[in-house]
Amino acid sequence: MDTQEISNIIKKALKIRLKQKIQIDETFCILDMAKELGIEVKFVGIKSLEGAYLKETHTILLSTFRPEGRIRFTCAHELGHFIFQHGDSFDELVDKGATGTNKREEKMCDIFASFLLMPETTVNSFFHSHDWSINSPNPSEIYAAANWLGASYSSLLNHLYFGLKKIDKRTFDNLVKIQPKNIKSSLSGRHITSNLLIVDSHWKGRPIDMQIGDYLLLAHQIDNTDGILTLVATPGKFLYQANRPGLSFVKIQNDNGGLAVRVRRNEYVGRSIFRHLGED
Repeated sequence: MDTQEISNIIKKALKIRLKQKIQIDETFCILDMAKELGIEVKFVGIKSLEGAYLKETHTILLSTFRPEGRIRFTCAHELGHFIFQHGDSFDELVDKGATGTNKREEKMCDIFASFLLMPETTVNSFFHSHDWSINSPNPSEIYAAANWLGASYSSLLNHLYFGLKKIDKRTFDNLVKIQPKNIKSSLSGRHITSNLLIVDSHWKGRPIDMQIGDYLLLAHQIDNTDGILTLVATPGKFLYQANRPGLSFVKIQNDNGGLAVRVRRNEYVGRSIFRHLGED
């Protein structure tokens, strides 16, 4: 794949963001975008699957067993198959080694997903808003940025090095050794095996999406009377855990209104559009 081909893929991703009226300093929910583009998204209980695209029915399948960041990157990848009018695609957890046309299509969709979720101007905007150096970030900064962008720690780190060329090899090699579970423990003061979201007043552009058991770390205490989020007793931290499905709102400091919190059942299986329905 030559430079011109890669450039065309990136332009396609940026044009979609522009068409969907996503500002450069905003992020978005890729599952919501797929729906807006006429794609049915479903969570399936298949442990060996990352994701799939079914051309005839314009359907994306996502394994409910993957971490949140990987689910979202996979959704963007499968959306790429739709955008580039590829045939059916099945991406398994263990790559059996695609060849020829399939390998090229997979590479196209990886590039598309990276620049759809993490375009350079948007990544730059997040680091600038926090007064963080994008060329020498620490693990917590990478983790927080990935949260906001809807990507995983490793996806953003790889993109900063291979795609955007914002960090050098020494920085990449040092950061890639860090395990996200250790970052979560350091930030939260607890051993966390589920997802941890870091949300502050710079969070713009999409709801806070969680599943039961996930944690939300805020800069201050919030009023949450609907019981969807529960304050966890952790010294010096405002840490909340999602304990039932549904919709809520949180008031973030310096935020003009509020941010929607959408919680789905743990390992939810079903249509994406119904994932936040409560149990009542």
